[in-house]
Amino acid sequence: GRDAAPQPAEVPASTAALSTAARILATLEQTGFVRRESGGQYTPGIRLLLVGLTALKATNIYELSEPHLRHLSQASRETANLAVRADAANAIYLRQVVSDNPVHHKTWLGLLLPMEKTATGQALAGKTGAQGYVVRRDTLEVGVTAVAAPVYDATGGIVAAFSITAP
Repeated sequence: GRDAAPQPAEVPASTAALSTAARILATLEQTGFVRRESGGQYTPGIRLLLVGLTALKATNIYELSEPHLRHLSQASRETANLAVRADAANAIYLRQVVSDNPVHHKTWLGLLLPMEKTATGQALAGKTGAQGYVVRRDTLEVGVTAVAAPVYDATGGIVAAFSITAP
């Protein structure tokens, strides 16, 4: 079957007392850094996202990507995305220009997505082949096609990936 949407990260066991951990989580929840899902799991909250976005805005790739994403979206008339490697197994979508089309897929902005399952992840891993880009369909969302290409730094290292996604 098809994999479910990305799940909240599991926190490793701690040596802190349960009451201490509960108090810390309650404070983080009250301040908006985490939120508690209906199943009891904690996921990043809006304040944590804002901290992350503030840090991202200080990086060159985030700022430099905006005109290129706009151009890709306008030229393709589809949604354009910027992603970077979050860790060895996951990519995270940092920026997006949503298509003007009335029908477009849901956003994955800010979510960790498995590298091996996405065109963007494959582009970040350098698995583009001779054509220099990757095409995937129906990987995380039925009916969505993604085309992704790596973004290289001055030394030839892959620092990000641009993608276009379309229903």
